[in-house]
Amino acid sequence: MSEQNLYVYHLKLAPKYTDPANWTDADHQIIGQHAQFFIDLGKQGVLLFAGRTDLPPGDANLFGIAVFKADSLESAKAIMANDPARRHGIQVGEILPFRLPIHFIENFG
Repeated sequence: MSEQNLYVYHLKLAPKYTDPANWTDADHQIIGQHAQFFIDLGKQGVLLFAGRTDLPPGDANLFGIAVFKADSLESAKAIMANDPARRHGIQVGEILPFRLPIHFIENFG
């Protein structure tokens, strides 16, 4: 993998959404839009991968990450500002510079 600017987007549910009883149908639709947002970034060649811990809402260790390419930290923040889950307050996140010195991504499949 060539040297490039990588960023990790670390996401957690906003406190209200750690209780499944607080979810509405509209919230679930927004999470669908959130998934499509990442699919679209992948198709554009921006997203390397995204995923989450396989735990239920309310578990303290539930979080998601996405690793993607951007020209700068500012442009990375601008990309993620368009995430529907973040825009609608379902998830909160931070974006940090990321290095990938050891990788076997070609083995994913």
